[in-house]
Amino acid sequence: MVSPQLSRLRMRLAGALACLALAWGAQAAAPAVALYYGHDIPLSEFRAFDLVVMDADHGAHDLRALQPHTQAYAYVSVTEVQASRAYYAEIPAEWKLARNHDWQSEVIDQSIDAWPDFFASRVVGPLWQRGFRGFFLDTLDSYRLAEKFDEQAQQRGLVRVVETLHQRFPGIKLIFNRGFDIVPQLPGKIEMLAAESLYQRWNAKAQRYEEVPEADRQWLLGQLRQVRERDGLPVLAIDYVDPHNRALARATAQKIAQDGFIPWVTDARLATIGIGSIEAVPRRVLVLYNGDESPTLNFANAHRYLQMPLNHMGYVTDYVDVRGV
Repeated sequence: MVSPQLSRLRMRLAGALACLALAWGAQAAAPAVALYYGHDIPLSEFRAFDLVVMDADHGAHDLRALQPHTQAYAYVSVTEVQASRAYYAEIPAEWKLARNHDWQSEVIDQSIDAWPDFFASRVVGPLWQRGFRGFFLDTLDSYRLAEKFDEQAQQRGLVRVVETLHQRFPGIKLIFNRGFDIVPQLPGKIEMLAAESLYQRWNAKAQRYEEVPEADRQWLLGQLRQVRERDGLPVLAIDYVDPHNRALARATAQKIAQDGFIPWVTDARLATIGIGSIEAVPRRVLVLYNGDESPTLNFANAHRYLQMPLNHMGYVTDYVDVRGV
């Protein structure tokens, strides 16, 4: 016969295990997301992530360098365009609604009838042909930089852009950067919602990193929670920290995760490997060997005795013959 004390202990253990299972399940359900807009770091360094957003104009990225399970998303700016973009010269002057002086970009009037087709054909189309099936839609709210604009007309234009993308590219996946007001109008057409600057931000005008004011943070928290609960979308929070302050980046990512959002904390240019729900660590090991020891690398002692244990621990070995150093 089981004693009452043992029964209570079993119930407590079962409850604890159930809580752990729920926590593990929630953690497993949230993808590890990275954003990288640079060109110096090979994509192979992001193989541990489930989803990587990249600026395809900042280098000839070979998507094959990623793991088969890693989803590659291309960054595209919807309402802003910079002169460096290949399609900039094709945009008529009358389509330009305002100018973002902080980022030296033109704001496009979303109420223009021809804009959805132009955006699909000239912006997304070439990236689709390069193999991208996911797209990170940025600057969805930039029309508000204009002195005069029709809010409803701009939002209707943005909805037309998204609907055109789904019609033109079946199976397309979209991540919104903000655009809170149009999310309810596009059920089933958005994979994830992102927002920048929850705890730490980059002040483009002052050119400095800084903490987000409490009032701004509370407003954004309310928006993100509403999207998560009302629309059932995963939420990605992107914060900006000095890349030399790794401790603050870790602490910020942890705060974001505790709020129930997917974290990504990086530098202002998104040109480094930041910290998300996982932190990528260096895994390449330089192994020096003497080519005089054996006719080929396969028979060198460095390869025979180090390759297997290092690979087993998750490291990648790079060999250098000391004779050529």
